[in-house]
Amino acid sequence: MAKLGPGQGLGREAAEGSLVPSQKREYKPCGKHTEGKHPLYAIEFNFMDARYYDVFSTVGGNRVTTYRCLENGSFALLQAYVDEDKDESFYTLSWARDHVDGSPLLVAAGSNRIIRVINCAMEKLVKPLLSMISESEEKILGFEYFSTSVSQDVYLPEVIWPFLSSYREALIFFRSNLCQNVTSVKSSCLIYIVLVVLVVIPNESTRLRKKSMTRRRSSRKRTSREATNPVAATKDDDNSKASPLSMKKKEKQDKNEASTKEEEYPSEPNIDPLHPVVAELVPQEGLGCEVAEGSLIPTHKRLYKPCGKHTEEKHPIYGIVFNFMDARYYDIFATASINHVTTYRCLENGSFALLQAYVDEDKDESFYTVSWARDHVDGSPLLVAAGSNGIIRVINCATEKLAKSFVGHGGSIHEIKTQALKPSLIISASKDESVRLWNVHTGICILIFTGAGGHRNDVLSVDFHPSDIKCFASCGMDNTVRIWSMKEFWLYVDKSYSWTDHPSKFPTKYVQFPILVAAVHNDFVDCTRWLGDFIISKSVENEIQLWEPKPKERSQGEGSVDVLQKYPVPQCDMWFMKFSCDFHFNQLAIGVTLMLLDAKPPSFFRLHHHQSKVPIRQTALSYDGSTILAAGDDGTIWRWDEVDHPSPGNTSK
Repeated sequence: MAKLGPGQGLGREAAEGSLVPSQKREYKPCGKHTEGKHPLYAIEFNFMDARYYDVFSTVGGNRVTTYRCLENGSFALLQAYVDEDKDESFYTLSWARDHVDGSPLLVAAGSNRIIRVINCAMEKLVKPLLSMISESEEKILGFEYFSTSVSQDVYLPEVIWPFLSSYREALIFFRSNLCQNVTSVKSSCLIYIVLVVLVVIPNESTRLRKKSMTRRRSSRKRTSREATNPVAATKDDDNSKASPLSMKKKEKQDKNEASTKEEEYPSEPNIDPLHPVVAELVPQEGLGCEVAEGSLIPTHKRLYKPCGKHTEEKHPIYGIVFNFMDARYYDIFATASINHVTTYRCLENGSFALLQAYVDEDKDESFYTVSWARDHVDGSPLLVAAGSNGIIRVINCATEKLAKSFVGHGGSIHEIKTQALKPSLIISASKDESVRLWNVHTGICILIFTGAGGHRNDVLSVDFHPSDIKCFASCGMDNTVRIWSMKEFWLYVDKSYSWTDHPSKFPTKYVQFPILVAAVHNDFVDCTRWLGDFIISKSVENEIQLWEPKPKERSQGEGSVDVLQKYPVPQCDMWFMKFSCDFHFNQLAIGVTLMLLDAKPPSFFRLHHHQSKVPIRQTALSYDGSTILAAGDDGTIWRWDEVDHPSPGNTSK
């Protein structure tokens, strides 16, 4: 028979296309990310779920990694699965979706011919799918393709597949230990004979024994009435109706047959449903939940006078903070501006003494935040800074050297906070919508707080609970404040101190669901701090709120939010304008306003300097609140000191 080629003749001419350059859609290079030195054989976006259209996955070596495309052109690492077989090399992957709860699934396979199914919601390997023989052996032996009751697609003889779910481990053992060296049909047949002897025959005998026992039980349960009274039927009607007793008997037989079938063929395994996405809790309303609309009353209890100023450069200062980690250095503060981190001492005459200056090697770096920490071994003061590059720099002030650099975030880092009860632990809030917990001593990223219940936009601020070491709060551009708990994962925090292997090999855990999500603001929330068990948060609405989160202990994501007070703060609608507090939380400074929290009602003092003409973005209060520092957009540091008040009996006329 002649081979048919493409159709020829009138109307069947092939259109010879020419690719003409187009200006309808233009593209520009944005960024890159390097996983490792292994080639990537597949990369694919998720088209299965509209919630994850910006998520893609890659395979390279024995790793399957998922990322999110961020708006700034970079990537955010979400999950990474490393196969237990180091010799595995994944060649392909595909997105799928769970039939029961709609969880996103990743299906990957490669050189070992084992298909791995990864549940991205549970962050676990769900099941390996076995491919035992080649296509040529399949044709010779007459095997067929079966789909078992547990949704595992395998090539197996027909007599074996009903028992596969019960003996999954035995089949994996044969696949990994025997079938790798199968080169002939005879050896394959030998393996399947062994499987039949070890798996099928014992199961078949057990099944028959159970079936006979079930029949015996059903026969014993028959009453004497059922045994002595036969079923009555009319002779004239061939399609006679059965008596009620026979109907009951038939129902029992059907139940017995159904139970026997269930014993023969295992039912589909029960899969735990996905944890529901945490609901956003709004403030309570009604009797007893009224918000106290505070008015900031001018006060003369504590007066401050402008003392001095210092100009670093003409670049804005995004971070300024006193050292509360060590009583020896309470008069020392640090600033972060462009690629500089600088430390100063406040002198008694109202001026500053420059102590150290660190200049980052990357000229394009712009530090947004700085925090004090302490070395776990010798107690040396550490400075932790980060910014636009998303790299955390740890500077040892005792040795005056860069100690460590932490890489992990997929975007710029907006704020870093240190755990006061454990000064070697820090948390970082990033543009990649995640919060990370780090061990400064070992350089390990312990926990990553992101996922289904995480922030949906940039995370702008974080703060540890002052007494509960396993709790912290975060807020961001999704207008929410989220309360997180590390109680279930504290074992990994302790493990990070004794870890001796490379930090990249540490089993970093993902925390997807906070214990409470509060929607107390209607715009970006760029600063949050704990005040005991209460929270003070600020939005770009010229307003500060004091509220109480009330999570339910045993019901994650449930609870309530009670807003206690709202305070109008003028000239604070700017982006990235944050407040600071003294060590005892008696005072709060933001912009040009100093709020006395210990006063009833809270009162304020207007900070004013006749030479200051630019907005104040960052403030810092000393340990006892006697000194206030403010950093402006022009790179100037302003200082106010408290005025000493003589007692009434000692006042001079």
